[in-house]
Amino acid sequence: MFSTIAATPAQYCALATERSVTDGEQPILGMLISIRNRLAALKKDRGNYYRPNDIVGLYNELLDQVKALDRVRAKEQHDDDTYKNRVDSVLDECFQLFSLFYLALGKNKEIPATYVQLVTIMQNFELFNETGIYTDADLEPFQKRLAEIRQLVDAEVAKEDEDDRSDDCEFPKPEVLLVSRRLRQCEKELGVLEEATRVICNDLMPIYEELVSIRRRLTALSFVEHDVATVEAKELQRRLIEIDDLRVNDRFVNADDGTVAEGQTQVVGLLEECFDCLHDLMAEGSAVSKDLMPLYDRLMEIRIQLEKLLLTSRWTLRETDLWSYQV
Repeated sequence: MFSTIAATPAQYCALATERSVTDGEQPILGMLISIRNRLAALKKDRGNYYRPNDIVGLYNELLDQVKALDRVRAKEQHDDDTYKNRVDSVLDECFQLFSLFYLALGKNKEIPATYVQLVTIMQNFELFNETGIYTDADLEPFQKRLAEIRQLVDAEVAKEDEDDRSDDCEFPKPEVLLVSRRLRQCEKELGVLEEATRVICNDLMPIYEELVSIRRRLTALSFVEHDVATVEAKELQRRLIEIDDLRVNDRFVNADDGTVAEGQTQVVGLLEECFDCLHDLMAEGSAVSKDLMPLYDRLMEIRIQLEKLLLTSRWTLRETDLWSYQV
């Protein structure tokens, strides 16, 4: 990630188990930090156009370090997809920056340009996994893009296999290895997300998709003035009650035989979350005295600002961005 990008919840958990940098990797880490800093300086230089030769020169330096890292990791038997330490974090930052530079230079079809896209896809997957609010339709654009990147990577690998393997040529290319690793991680997470919706039976899927839509609308209403939001919230409340009344003995059942429908956990959990969100939305300001109303309004303003930050700047938020909101 970029130095200004906050870690996702999954990444925060990973920090606790992140491996230490070995003696063999220390020189590589130093070189990667140097490359990252030079890239960051180029990115901040708004007064000049990016020169392709500068970018390519730094990129070749990065590939040399990746090759060195591969040799060290292979020797130390630390070359699986799950192994990670600070070297991987800095390398990730470098490749994201290079990926953005390649996109800026119009090199969209080249392997490095796909890296930052894979990072963004994984961040979306982590958000879906964290909230549980998504449908198969939400996953379709990511499925399509991952398939396109898979074709691009496979074509690059096939091209390498056809080339003569001279003594001074190493296969596969380091950038292909790194993108392939990211791609595998995304494909694995996509499979997990698909499996979570696959357990919902056909009878419950329309209800589940409607609840996802209602949950998103309730989130949007939290940014609207309370009196205006309450009008629509009452309509959503009526619909939620209608959905809740479809349950028999607190369970959704299949229409044909009356048996318990598969996917209860996902659908009932989302229904209850919608009711909780609706209650919070409709209760806002209803029991606040006039003396406390100015404080309440200010707190609501801060809450809306924080929620907007969560939605619009989730992956670029820095700790310092939150200092002004602390008491």
